[in-house]
Amino acid sequence: MVKRLLPAIVLWLTVNGSPAKGDSSVGIGAEAGTQPGLSVQYMVSPVTAYHFTGHFGDGSAAISADYQRLYIPGFGHGGDFTIATYAGIGLIGTSSRDQNGEAYGLHLPVGLQGDIEALRLSLFLEIAAVLGPVPTTNTFGAFATGLRTRF
Repeated sequence: MVKRLLPAIVLWLTVNGSPAKGDSSVGIGAEAGTQPGLSVQYMVSPVTAYHFTGHFGDGSAAISADYQRLYIPGFGHGGDFTIATYAGIGLIGTSSRDQNGEAYGLHLPVGLQGDIEALRLSLFLEIAAVLGPVPTTNTFGAFATGLRTRF
């Protein structure tokens, strides 16, 4: 039941996302934390993003894909910077050569994001609940911080 419901939720969020308004951008960078790796964020509007991460190394791999909604408070937007909080929903898959093997689950990130427009940089700090059917999946198993450059 859960395995069928998760892709349906992500698909629904993808289809109902806000359309791009001519101000879309892509951020590519690195993240550090529980699983350091590559971070790619596609901003389809000022308040909607798709975030993808990938970690490979140390005998393990992890890939996540999230739909994110950003909230920009009144004081959070200046001429050259934006500060936003965000929440998202997505999927995560991990694989390990040790006894843990493979695990899949629901990825629920919440975080803080700062964009410095003049430098074309984006910084983020995030914690995510990871919920899955595998007992080895940590409830709060993902902490990340990162830096991206925007195109």
